[in-house]
Amino acid sequence: MAEAFRPDGRLNIPTQAAADYIAKEGQLMPYEPTMREKTEQVITDFLTNTMGMNKFTARDTAEGITGSTSSDARNPGGIGLMDFTPANFIFGGQEFGREIDKAQKPTDYIAPAIGLGMTALEAFPLTKVITKPAAKFLTNLGRKVSQ
Repeated sequence: MAEAFRPDGRLNIPTQAAADYIAKEGQLMPYEPTMREKTEQVITDFLTNTMGMNKFTARDTAEGITGSTSSDARNPGGIGLMDFTPANFIFGGQEFGREIDKAQKPTDYIAPAIGLGMTALEAFPLTKVITKPAAKFLTNLGRKVSQ
């Protein structure tokens, strides 16, 4: 591997060219699964190892429980049972944060915002009970912060 500087202290041009290329084109980074994907994997492992289900059926079942953001989801829209629980706020919030981090221009914020809105709508039936206290808390917090 080439050193960044030559023994005489001058910049090693091929190394600088490589650095410029990486800065322009990006680099490969290890993928960190989302909480939804980690939960799906835990359920898949449980169904496979404990219940004796084959790996493909276990994955389909786990995806039906957790939902999916993948385009190859087997169920329409990738909706799972957990999408109708407060867990969906956690999953959706993390997925929203990842999409916002990738946004580069103002229009890149539209799809994640719509996705977050859909997350809220999906979770609404079971979270309706906690919405009012949370709204009151946030309103009171907003008042205290603005004082």
